[in-house]
Amino acid sequence: MIQITCSGLGGQGVLTLGLILAELAADQGKHVTWIPSYGSEMRGGAANCTMKISDEEIISPYIEEMDLLVALAPQALANYQDKVRPGGCVIVNSSIVKDYEKKDGLAYLEVPANEIALAADNARGVSLVIIGAVIANSKMVPRETGADGVDAYFAKKKIDNPKTRAVFLAGYEAAVNEMARA
Repeated sequence: MIQITCSGLGGQGVLTLGLILAELAADQGKHVTWIPSYGSEMRGGAANCTMKISDEEIISPYIEEMDLLVALAPQALANYQDKVRPGGCVIVNSSIVKDYEKKDGLAYLEVPANEIALAADNARGVSLVIIGAVIANSKMVPRETGADGVDAYFAKKKIDNPKTRAVFLAGYEAAVNEMARA
């Protein structure tokens, strides 16, 4: 079982990020829980979601310790970093989360998601960059399966934008390159 928390601010696509990951896992026959949480603000308030992904039935959706934290804002890192189990990973949007203290025993994957999304001419695709990084790090699904899942998610919403796939793939490649340097 893998336990994941995605956290950031409203408007960053945190819940969409988690939902796409949950759908990708469910499409692979995994058992999945996905619990969103957000403040009453439309944008700028805290937003997060927790997921459990397992081959076995999931008894409780509650997470005490996580294997993976996705931190899209400094507050997200401050709030959840101490709940990542030893040996776990923290994926950080290094475009926004800067000058933070790393916790011993954790792996950190810094992805400049805002810059990657802008370079791909899809400024709203920051969360898709991070999905690519999560897939590269967790190996939850193969790269192309992840890209197809992103396409399918937006096709259901009748959104056909080839830039969504492009930012996912750019995030995946950025994560692979960063992990190779570590």
